[in-house]
Amino acid sequence: VPPEAGPALECKFGSASSVSPAFYHNSSKILCRSPALSDASYLSSPSSEAVASLQVTANEIDYTNALPFRYYGSPILRELVPRHGVANGATTVIIHGANFVPSLSGSA
Repeated sequence: VPPEAGPALECKFGSASSVSPAFYHNSSKILCRSPALSDASYLSSPSSEAVASLQVTANEIDYTNALPFRYYGSPILRELVPRHGVANGATTVIIHGANFVPSLSGSA
């Protein structure tokens, strides 16, 4: 989505050194990309997560209230059941692994 003319929007994740550009989408939505988590020690446990506060600014001085943004470990695939299916599709595949997180889409 191309940004529209206006103030330089930025998202701040945790510390001031973790600032990403934000892009205007519409009057109730902006888009920003999270930076890599600097401390990856949380990956030592598949069920762990790290939380950073997320704030937005349009002038690099005044920031919004902070909301939590959660980092999770990358998904790890261990087994597929079944490991094959018919060519016309529709095979339900169960994926075993680690670091899966609930979907925001609401479908299960």
